[in-house]
Amino acid sequence: NTIFQNILSSYSKDDFSYRRPNRRFLPDFYLPSLYSESYGEVIFGFDTSGSMTDEQCASFIGHLHYVQTYIKPEKITIFAFDTKIRSTHVFEKGDDLRKLDFKGRGGTDLNDLFDKATELNPRLLVVYSDLDCYPITKPTPFPVVWLCADNKYATVEFGTLIHIDTTRR
Repeated sequence: NTIFQNILSSYSKDDFSYRRPNRRFLPDFYLPSLYSESYGEVIFGFDTSGSMTDEQCASFIGHLHYVQTYIKPEKITIFAFDTKIRSTHVFEKGDDLRKLDFKGRGGTDLNDLFDKATELNPRLLVVYSDLDCYPITKPTPFPVVWLCADNKYATVEFGTLIHIDTTRR
């Protein structure tokens, strides 16, 4: 969770601003710090295939809630997918995440998700899956964070891979 939080925080800082001065140099110098008013759009790809457990789904909701509460993107788009995108959910700032309803439970194929994300060109794509599928090998023009649930042997060709153990409590 800490690694995921640090990665998300690193993408939230857009430009230098005097609005929040760099405290390391106060009171001698008034220098700008990296700051951003808003985060932009974040796309989540949520694997709803048959290999995903209820505990993994609950873990996904927890990560999603963290992003909405602390990162505060302008818009969160969630694509629930198995062999193709089965449902799309769009949340603006302050929308309630509890109205999520996921469909799926087939196999797993990431191609439809990556085609749709490439059309939208988000600030960040977060893929939550057990990665029990064929890998995506072509890098994207936007950053990708892979949250891999309970599959310590999974690898990816690009982006940042974070392994999550949802069995520990």
